[in-house]
Amino acid sequence: MGQKTVAAIAFLAVLAMGGSLGGALMSTHKASFFTGYVLKAVTLETHLFTVEIDDESSFFCQVVNGVRPGTCSSGSFMLKEVVEQFCAPVVTQFYPQACEGFQMAYLLGIAVAVAIAANAMLSVTGVWLLHHYITSANHKKSYRHISLSLIFFGTLVLTASLGAYGFFAFAALDNIRPKGLGPWGELAFKPSNKSGLSFGFISLMLTVVVQVVMLALFPLARTGQEMSKEDLEERKLAQEFAAESGYGAAGGPAGPVLPAAPRLGAGGYAPGGYMQAGYVQQPMPMQPGYGAPGGF
Repeated sequence: MGQKTVAAIAFLAVLAMGGSLGGALMSTHKASFFTGYVLKAVTLETHLFTVEIDDESSFFCQVVNGVRPGTCSSGSFMLKEVVEQFCAPVVTQFYPQACEGFQMAYLLGIAVAVAIAANAMLSVTGVWLLHHYITSANHKKSYRHISLSLIFFGTLVLTASLGAYGFFAFAALDNIRPKGLGPWGELAFKPSNKSGLSFGFISLMLTVVVQVVMLALFPLARTGQEMSKEDLEERKLAQEFAAESGYGAAGGPAGPVLPAAPRLGAGGYAPGGYMQAGYVQQPMPMQPGYGAPGGF
């Protein structure tokens, strides 16, 4: 069960990486602006680093370029350049929310891109550790815990960055409108009342959902042979004790061989006057007449 769950988590991780890559390439916000409430004037598609301006009637760009020439034109532009153009003092007086919206999209787009990269690295590392946990001989519990922490932290960082982007950048980009023109400004150039949520942002949110499912599967990735740090220490001590207790047993190295004791001769003496227990001095020969009957 554990190996199948780890395989499922790895598959979901691949899906999550594909979703985050798609979100980074597709537009995160799309807004349409109308003239006379009916005729579409321009469509703005905001990506993490670029803005695509589709000027169908050229009315929007004509108005903006009338305030500051060269500010607006159809095509794809880097967000940094668009911020510099729309945040010029003359244009800011006429379109302050355009400056704010593009600036928020630029700064938070960088934050989301960093979060996507960090989440990818953390998730790949976490899945690798989980695979090592399930395939190794020790099945270390710490590997599974570290893997869970890495994927959780990556998901949290990505969720926080998307929340900030949706709350701040969307609110500013959805309300780009001219200032100081009253109802005539609304009639000439009015943004759509729909949310600018686009496919790139939806793809990134689905990435978060997939990673939440990955985290929910982690309890099923545990194997019955999982070993904690204490278990590993106990097994190490047991192996060392078994190795020490087996020293000198049957089949082990033999000790030094002592020479065999000489056989005892008659009277308990060994040849040459040696006894089995040690050295014994031979009896001294009797002197002639010494100790004979009769004294001296």
